[in-house]
Amino acid sequence: MVAETEAMISADDIETFRRDGVVHLKRVLDAAWVERMRDAVDRLKANPSARGGRFKEEDAEGRFFGDLFMWTFDDDFRAIAFESPLADIARAAMRSKKVNLVWDQLICKEPDTPYDTPWHQDQPYAWADGRQICSFWVSLDRATRDSGVMQFVRGSHLGPCYQPIDFYTGRSFKGDEFDPMPDINARRNDFDIVYFETEPGDAILHHLNILHYASGNRTASRRRAIALRYSGDDAVYAKRKFGPPPLFDPGLKNGDPLDSKLFPLVRPAPLATA
Repeated sequence: MVAETEAMISADDIETFRRDGVVHLKRVLDAAWVERMRDAVDRLKANPSARGGRFKEEDAEGRFFGDLFMWTFDDDFRAIAFESPLADIARAAMRSKKVNLVWDQLICKEPDTPYDTPWHQDQPYAWADGRQICSFWVSLDRATRDSGVMQFVRGSHLGPCYQPIDFYTGRSFKGDEFDPMPDINARRNDFDIVYFETEPGDAILHHLNILHYASGNRTASRRRAIALRYSGDDAVYAKRKFGPPPLFDPGLKNGDPLDSKLFPLVRPAPLATA
């Protein structure tokens, strides 16, 4: 397993992740995983969970679609979270002894989707704080700048947290907990913005505190992706004033280690029970 992980994330990749907050990892999932998860995404899009649906209420066709916590009810999404190489890569990248699953998410932009994903950080929405927290954006289709591949402000994971954005309205959640979000699209030359075009099976690994954005899908091709968020040794539970509530009460207080039924241990693999 160590040799397989090293083949998928090198020491240089880990250093890039630490320094820049984002790194492009090629072909971390093979064709079998890609086809399995494409089928799973399409099945879920046809029958979403209570948390799933359109990101934009006016989008009657469901071109910008998502869902959350799929691992709790779908065998394929549970398998990719627990059995794929991603958790081992996360442990290596975070330099952590353990890995917990924080949440997974489906993000689908069908052809000719006009809706942008606004600039944001995942950290202010997350139910976790810590430096050892990361996210995989796993590409199930070829993704280009025109089809809405993610863009990142390199190194911004080392800076402050900004006010989260309501994806439905585009408005910031006001409050004193985080700094106001800068207008990055209006001042793009002031920021070190990078993006990575991806092939099916590629993953973009990024820190939850990095600023990122994606345009709408302005092509005739699909753009299906799965995001999986993992935490490491130093992660603790954080109650948030903004964003969606957790799937259920994890029974944790602010600052508790992130270990619960809602945030299960993935690596080392938990012992089987009778």
